[in-house]
Amino acid sequence: MGETSAEGSAATSSTTGRAPDRRRRRTIIIVVSVVVVVAVVVTTIALALRPRRAAPTVASSTYTVQPSSLTRSVTASGTFEPVQQLSVSFPASGTITDVRVAVGDKVSKGQVLATEDSAALGAALQSAQASVDSAQAQVDALTSSATTAQRTAAQATLASDRAKLTQAQANYDGATLTAPIAGTVAVVNISKGGVASGTGGGSGSSGSSSAAGSAGSGSSGSGSGAAAAAAGSSSSSTSGDVVVVDTSSWQVDASVGAADLPSVKPGQAVTVTAPDGRTSLTGSVSSVSQVATASSSSTSGTSSATFPVVVDVTDLKGAQLFIGSTTTVSIAVEQLDNVLAVPTTAIVQANGHPAVRVVSNGATTERAVTLGAVIGQRTVVTDGLTAGDTIVVPGVGGVRGTASASPGATGQRGSASGGMFSRGGR
Repeated sequence: MGETSAEGSAATSSTTGRAPDRRRRRTIIIVVSVVVVVAVVVTTIALALRPRRAAPTVASSTYTVQPSSLTRSVTASGTFEPVQQLSVSFPASGTITDVRVAVGDKVSKGQVLATEDSAALGAALQSAQASVDSAQAQVDALTSSATTAQRTAAQATLASDRAKLTQAQANYDGATLTAPIAGTVAVVNISKGGVASGTGGGSGSSGSSSAAGSAGSGSSGSGSGAAAAAAGSSSSSTSGDVVVVDTSSWQVDASVGAADLPSVKPGQAVTVTAPDGRTSLTGSVSSVSQVATASSSSTSGTSSATFPVVVDVTDLKGAQLFIGSTTTVSIAVEQLDNVLAVPTTAIVQANGHPAVRVVSNGATTERAVTLGAVIGQRTVVTDGLTAGDTIVVPGVGGVRGTASASPGATGQRGSASGGMFSRGGR
C-alpha cells in the first residue's frame, strides 16, 4: 500500500513540471509571430510612403539646317619612307683605310664617305692597260693574209681586254666612296681596317619599293665608285656599304582593301598623321596598285587581299619623321559641296518612312524627307528640308533613325613608332 502511494506521487510531480515548459514555448511562438507581422506591416507602409523617383528625361537640342560641305574619306595605315635612298659600295674587294661618316650624319652630294687601299687596284689597272696594249698590237700586226678566224679571235681578245680595263679603272676610281646625293646617312656596314666585300655598284630607290606593281613607282640613281648601277634596281635600307637617304622628301606606303580600291585614285588629297600623333600633314595619292598583296591576321588566322597605295607627303610642316614608322592616312575620296545635311540621330521613322521633327512657331511636326549619302555622323537630305529649317536632335537615349544610305568610309589605323629620324622641311 505504501509503494502504490509513492508511485502516484512521482507521476503527479512529472506532469506538473511539463506544463510550465509548454506554456513558455507557446508564449515565445506568439511573440515571434507578432514581431514578424509588425515588421512586414512597417516595411509595407514605408515603401508605400517613399517618394517615387522621377523618370529620367532625355535631353534634346535643335539644329538649324544650312548648306555645308562634306568629305567622305578612306582611312588606311602605312609607313613613312624617304622618296629617295641610295646605297653605295666599293666595287672591288680591298682593305678599308678610312670611314668618315656615322649613322645620322648629314652629308652633301660628292662628300667622301670612306676609302680603301688603292695600291693593289692601281697595279691591277696597269696590268689591264698592258693587256689592252698587247691585244691592240696583235690586231695591228695582222697582215692581209690573215684568215677571218684569226682576225675574229684577235678582235675578241681586244674587246675582252678593253672590258677588263674599264672595270679596273672603275675599281680604282671607286677606292674613294662618295655620297651620291645630299641627305642623311642611314646605314654604315663597313669599318676602318675591315675588308670591303667588293659587291660593286650603287643602287637606289626613287618612289616606293614596297608598293609592288603600283603605277608611278620606280628606281633611279647610282653611287660614286660604282662601275655601273643596275637600271631599275632598288635597295633595302640595310644593303650596300653606306646608305644615304634624302630626308627632305617623304612618302607613305599604305594599303587599302578591295572594297575601298575603286574609290581611291591618284591625285586625291590626303591627310597624314605625323609620328607625334598630333600634327596633320598634307599629301596626295601618287599611285594605286591594281595587284593585290595578301595580309594576314594573327588573331583570327585569316588573310585578306590589300592593294598598295603610295602617298606623297607634300607639306612636312617641320614635323620630325621616322623611317619605317607607322602612320594613319585619310584619303578624301568624295567631296559634296553646298548640300543640306543633318545629324543622323535626328532622323526618325514616321509611317515607315524617314522623317525629321521640324520646329516652327513653337510647334513640332514630323516631316518626311528623302535621304542621300551618310558621311561621318551626318546624313544628306536631298528633299523635304530647306535652308533655315530648325529640327529636333534627340539626346542620349533618343529615337535614332533607321533609314539606310551609302556607308561612310572605313579603314585601318596605325600608330607611330620610331627608327632613324630626320626633321623635314620645305
